[in-house]
Amino acid sequence: MGRNCLIISYYFPPAGGGGVQRWTKLIKYLSPLGWNFTVISAETDTMLPEDNSLVKELPGEIKVIRIHSAQPAKSLQKQQRETSYWKRWLSAFFYITDSRIKWNKYAYPVILEELNRANYDVIVVSIPPYTVSSIAADLSETRKEPVVLDMRDPWTINPYKIYPTPLHRHLDQKREVRTISKVNYLVSAYNSITEHYKSIMPGFEKKKSIIISNGYDSDDIPDMHLNKDRLESRFNLGFSGTFYSHLNRPDNLFEAIRRLKNRDENIHFYHIGKSAYDLKAVARKYKIEHFVHATGYLSHENCIVKLQTMDAFVLILDDRIRHAEKTIGGKVYEYLALKKPILALIPEEGEAADFIRFTDSGIVCPYSNINRICEALQLLLSGKKTFYFNHIEQYTRKNLAARLGDFFNEIIHSRS
Repeated sequence: MGRNCLIISYYFPPAGGGGVQRWTKLIKYLSPLGWNFTVISAETDTMLPEDNSLVKELPGEIKVIRIHSAQPAKSLQKQQRETSYWKRWLSAFFYITDSRIKWNKYAYPVILEELNRANYDVIVVSIPPYTVSSIAADLSETRKEPVVLDMRDPWTINPYKIYPTPLHRHLDQKREVRTISKVNYLVSAYNSITEHYKSIMPGFEKKKSIIISNGYDSDDIPDMHLNKDRLESRFNLGFSGTFYSHLNRPDNLFEAIRRLKNRDENIHFYHIGKSAYDLKAVARKYKIEHFVHATGYLSHENCIVKLQTMDAFVLILDDRIRHAEKTIGGKVYEYLALKKPILALIPEEGEAADFIRFTDSGIVCPYSNINRICEALQLLLSGKKTFYFNHIEQYTRKNLAARLGDFFNEIIHSRS
């Protein structure tokens, strides 16, 4: 007899983006292991692109319940959608912890109705949005079913998160500690999340927790050894994801490309995704506008096709930004699967640097050091450095789902 799992996730297909892929893929690979899923999610969020290619990966018997998304006023929607720093700052000023806080009011009665209607072995609440975590805290105190909080990203130590004032940070930290203290079971995508809680919350070690990283789906990459034919004179460097205005600007990379262009190196940079600013305008500043190409957002399957044509990938986390060492980024796992070297412009010590070194998948150098970026690019261009892409099998979505299924079964058995 199969197990039943209720997932509460604000973001779910047809919404697109990296965060949506985590539970799409886990459901895909847990279903053959005997798990049945009901998902309670928000209606289509106008601030997210749609990606119907992800819908095709869900099992036909899945039940999805859509709840009114209670989005903020249209003026703030536009500000958030455009992702520029000051507009995100304005949203952060008015909403603690985030602007989806009203969704809980609509979702909670529906969640209780569903739990009273059917029997569930496990309840999962996936964040962000971080305000949805209060549902996990409440259910942990009131329900007999085990409630698992899945943290796809760090919370208050997330370098992408903006705090307009110290008071905003303080209030959010208090909410975080209060919430996490009520949750008995935690799944986190990064080691830094659980290490942070161990350092600030006495007794956190007594909670059952597991690291289930993000990963890649082998089905998305039918031939991981396939390399495109290219002209020897051209080197294509790819970045997939969002460019934010305060954490991962490409300016220092563009300056390095400009310097190498002046030495007759032919490097082309491709951005797949959204940007908080006009990327072409930034490229013009460095006189490399003809070497920078922006595709805009692509569906997941089309993104993979485009990434396969690259010679190397770039990861950017400005080492001068607080907590930049605490995250990795979900797209890096697909970089790894494609077995192309990663130019990691990141803090030299931290979660991402450890990952690059553990897998031997690229070159780590600080974003703040342009000379070292030039040296790393020249090494990649020379083709003299060999990368071995070690241990990558453990990051397949199939293996990660099996580990999570074991964790769920362990929780169930411990409570029986």
